[in-house]
Amino acid sequence: MQFSNEEVKLAPTVNNAIKHLSGGKWLWEPKVGDFYELQGIVHLVTDPLVSLETSRKAWAKYGIKPIPLLHWEDDIEPILEGLGYGLRIGRDAVVIENGFAASVFNARAHGIGEGPTRQLATMHAVIRLAKKVGK
Repeated sequence: MQFSNEEVKLAPTVNNAIKHLSGGKWLWEPKVGDFYELQGIVHLVTDPLVSLETSRKAWAKYGIKPIPLLHWEDDIEPILEGLGYGLRIGRDAVVIENGFAASVFNARAHGIGEGPTRQLATMHAVIRLAKKVGK
């Protein structure tokens, strides 16, 4: 799995949006196979023996904060479902050319995002939903 430069740049905003939607309760827990950006470099979690607590202590010791790169299907969709939101994604949700539209919704709010990939469309929809919920 690869993340584009735009996806890496949007990651902190998406993470903050998810944290906002969860009422501040969501916290990333690294697992094998997760990607994160740290000081401009994308890393992959590969060692199941490295504990979350050990990682957090090491990151805190050096004053650095990893930014999780959440995949739309493997990470973002399950998080949203756990928070009571649905995700609909496709080319027909909104009429757009050469891309995808994503819709994140529940009974109270709805956010729509567009992008050339499912990943970017979902990221934009999450950000827009969090802005609406924040009002």
